[in-house]
Amino acid sequence: MPRLKPKSDPVPYTRAGVARLRKLAAFLRQIPNEMFRYASLIEVWDPIAKCGTVCCALGWCPRVFPKGPLRWNPTSYGGIAGNYFSQAMSFFGLDKNEVSALFYGSWDRPEVCERVGLPHDTSTSFTGESTRKEVADNIEQMARYAERVLNRRNRKKKARAR
Repeated sequence: MPRLKPKSDPVPYTRAGVARLRKLAAFLRQIPNEMFRYASLIEVWDPIAKCGTVCCALGWCPRVFPKGPLRWNPTSYGGIAGNYFSQAMSFFGLDKNEVSALFYGSWDRPEVCERVGLPHDTSTSFTGESTRKEVADNIEQMARYAERVLNRRNRKKKARAR
């Protein structure tokens, strides 16, 4: 798939958000396949360890980022305390469509997939068939896209300062 140039985008990408996306992608590449389930925020809860043991990418965020805003809570809807969608938006510096495409399935966000260079596959998105590697690759692609936008913004800012 040809890479598209980053469009002029008002999304507040940050270097910290890019680093967080890359850290999450690296974590997903390290866990066993049995510990990942795309269609479930938290599928298996360990009451002794008080954590999820089979999760999707967002469900693993409390483990990957223990001081981040996403927290495990077995009594909350999905097992994550608070509005995890909004928390993911601000924590990773993404807009709602990007969070949706990355963590909830690309089937309804073709414009984001096209802009960022993510695969747009309606047969596997949000069916639980996406693997941890596929999700990690998509997260890494989003990080590369955000970094290109940030670099372009910095070049423009430097050019204006001259």
